[in-house]
Amino acid sequence: MIERTVVTGLLTAALCVAVMVEGAAAGPDALQQPDLSGVWVLDQQRSEIPEAVRGGGGGRGAGVWAGYMAPEIAIQHAGETITFDRRRSGAPLGRRGARRQAALSGPQTLTIDGKPHPQRTGRGEATVTADWKGDRLVVEQVWGGGPDSGGFSATTVYQLIEDGERLILEVTTSRTPDTPTYRLVYLRKEG
Repeated sequence: MIERTVVTGLLTAALCVAVMVEGAAAGPDALQQPDLSGVWVLDQQRSEIPEAVRGGGGGRGAGVWAGYMAPEIAIQHAGETITFDRRRSGAPLGRRGARRQAALSGPQTLTIDGKPHPQRTGRGEATVTADWKGDRLVVEQVWGGGPDSGGFSATTVYQLIEDGERLILEVTTSRTPDTPTYRLVYLRKEG
């Protein structure tokens, strides 16, 4: 009986060590990656939205920001694949922003592997890289070779807060230097 207890204890200890080693081999980020799935509604009161998008200023900035400021985003996230469907009806955009918005409609599916992937977007051909930095999903998009080549880039950081009830998007773009970063707050839609 004592031998059986000792063997069982040793097997349990070996299994625990194996699970811990496998978790460590996957890297520290593997344990912190949240599931971003859900339908999210923009909270304009808590968001820091450039004046150009809110309706003032117009100009070049409104078209750039229009792609990010969707009133609602549906996200499907499974493993290394994530799909964003930005639902844009009712966005407070001018005539130029509405045209841009129509071009940007439709789902965008990304592979979260830290590697650049070519992708057709509403702004043309882009190179898109998505990877985890701790509990944050970082998506980098580069058009036309990036700012150093006459193109532009945008980086969006996605983070869940408040027990997964809020989704924060911090967007940085090289195209509008007067408002290089802004923050959007989305609330999980019930139902």
